[in-house]
Amino acid sequence: MSVMVTVAALSSGCGKSPKPAAVAGAKVAALTSSAPPDHVLGLDVHLEELPSMAAGLASGRPEDMEPMALHLRGLRASERRRLVRGLRSDRYGRWRARWQTSLAELASRDGDGPSVREISADRLAGAYRRVLRRGGRITPASPAEDLHDLRKRCKELRYLLEFFAPVLDPGGVRGAIKELKSLQDVLGTFQDSEAQREAIYALAADMMMRGDADSRTMLAMGEIAARLQESMRSSRAEFAATFASFGQLSVRSRTDRLTRAPAAAAIAGVA
Repeated sequence: MSVMVTVAALSSGCGKSPKPAAVAGAKVAALTSSAPPDHVLGLDVHLEELPSMAAGLASGRPEDMEPMALHLRGLRASERRRLVRGLRSDRYGRWRARWQTSLAELASRDGDGPSVREISADRLAGAYRRVLRRGGRITPASPAEDLHDLRKRCKELRYLLEFFAPVLDPGGVRGAIKELKSLQDVLGTFQDSEAQREAIYALAADMMMRGDADSRTMLAMGEIAARLQESMRSSRAEFAATFASFGQLSVRSRTDRLTRAPAAAAIAGVA
C-alpha cells in the first residue's frame, strides 16, 4: 500500500507537478511490487475460505469439495512458480531500478512548489468528487463493473487520507476513514462474492473437462455459487442505503472538516 499512496500523492494536480518520468516510474512500481497479481491472491482466498464454505453446505457434504481443494492447490502451486520467476527476472529488476531513480529525482526537487497541506486539500477534494459523482450514478440496473470502479476510487481516497494524515485534523481523519470504511466494506463484499462466484464457474468447467470431479462435487459447487449470488444481491441492496448516508455531506464540508485547525508542529515537520 505504501507504493500506492506515493503514486496518489505524486499524481497531484495542484501547483507544480513532479517530473513525468518520476510519476511513470512510481506507477510501474505500483503495478509490479505493491502486491502479488490478483489471480494469485484469489487462489489463496479460495483455499482459505473453502473449509467454511464446505461446512455450510445444506444438501452436499464437506468431503464433496475435496476435488475442488486439490484442483485449487495445483493451480496455486503453478501460479506461484510463475510469480517467483517474474520477481527474479531482469525485467522486474529494471522496474525496481526505475522506481529508485524516480524517488531520487523527487528528493532532489527544489522547495518552491505548493505545500503538502495545499496539495492534500486539492487531492482530497478531487478524490471525494470522483467517489460522490460515480456513486451517485449507480442504480439497481447498473452493471457490476460500476460498483467495482467505485471501489477503486474509494481505495484511492483511503490512500490519500492515510498518506496526508499528518497535516490533517486527527479527528477529521478518523471520522472520514470510519465513514469511508463502511462503504468500502459493502463494495468489497459485493466484489469478493462476484469474483468467487465467477471463479467457481471457471473451476467447474475446467474440472469437468479434465475429469477431476464427480456429480456430487459439481452439485456442491453449484450450491456455493448460488450462495455467493445471494451475497451479491444483499450487498448491492445494502450499498444503496450506505451510499445515501455517505453522500449527505458536500465536498467542501468534507475538506473543511479535514483541514480545520491542523497541528502547526505536524505541518512544519512534513511540509
